[in-house]
Amino acid sequence: MKRSLLGLRSIRWLQLKSAARSIFSTPEDSSSTASDTEPTTENYHQQCLDFRSEFSDAQITELLHKFNSAHHEELSQIRHCSSVKSANIVRHRQTKGEYRSLLEILNVPGIATLGLKKICHAILNDELSSKALKTRTSGYKTEVNHGGLCHPKMTAAVAKDVNSVLSIDLQMDKISWAHIDKQTYLLDWREDIVFDKRPMKYDHVYFHEKISEAVEKLPVADIYLLEGKLHRCSSLKLVPFYITTHIVEAVLMTILNKHLPQTGLHKVYILKPFTVSKHFSLIIGGERVSGQHIIHNIIAGSGSPCTASIPEPQIDYYTGLTHVQQENLSRAFLLGITFNQLILQKLSNLGLDRRILV
Repeated sequence: MKRSLLGLRSIRWLQLKSAARSIFSTPEDSSSTASDTEPTTENYHQQCLDFRSEFSDAQITELLHKFNSAHHEELSQIRHCSSVKSANIVRHRQTKGEYRSLLEILNVPGIATLGLKKICHAILNDELSSKALKTRTSGYKTEVNHGGLCHPKMTAAVAKDVNSVLSIDLQMDKISWAHIDKQTYLLDWREDIVFDKRPMKYDHVYFHEKISEAVEKLPVADIYLLEGKLHRCSSLKLVPFYITTHIVEAVLMTILNKHLPQTGLHKVYILKPFTVSKHFSLIIGGERVSGQHIIHNIIAGSGSPCTASIPEPQIDYYTGLTHVQQENLSRAFLLGITFNQLILQKLSNLGLDRRILV
């Protein structure tokens, strides 16, 4: 009886000792046990097929380049890639060498198949983490997600061939535009009347004739740019005016994009709402404020947030306008500068021809 009790105690002691070893084991011990439980050949081939079906060869090459070159801070700003995961990815790369396949990243502690796929998709779509999106900087330089800034999608090949941009600020009865080159040098800016009097009803022929006449006055540019607007309808009486503005915008885009069916290339791009306001810190209390002080700083050559330049003839034209007309021209000019800085310059310097997603 005593022997059986001693035997049970010794077995219980061995079980507790084994459990303690598993809890307090060192990283070297855990790595050795992990190697003993490596996935079978069948599971390995299945994972290879999963990644091959999920991503193309070009995408896998881009992903491996990102994982092998990005530092800890850069990886931690990617969506689904926490600070701990990014640190483990960098540490594993420094100790084991560069990753030769996506499957090698699964050896990083804290990285599983589903999580790795989410991180890969976030890299390809240029998605930032919520913490990175909330990061604010002082002055005019605001950190924004470059993905999702314009519609339709633009590629680096298209951006490389753009030499001039015509940015348009559209009102219901007039068009204010600014024509700038790739170095944000102002070639010209004007305000043109579209309708002599505000239309009280929608006439297809009248709208098309007047907007076509306004388009004829626009200078030729490689890209025509508009900014998406979110209208806050405080009264039902304003609904017809907002609808008219959207109709004018649609007709304008159709006329400027008349060669789209033949060439397949878009000439008109729309910047995401509030992009200009965020880029130049023009939001106070959730509302956009005037950006004329930026134009005045550019003219004076002091305190300017960008390298834009305005020639003397355009300065004379600007100073001869009313305050409202100056505001419309400043909105058009700042729209072109924002597009140039956030998208054209970024894509022109990009070695990979990948899309900016909406």
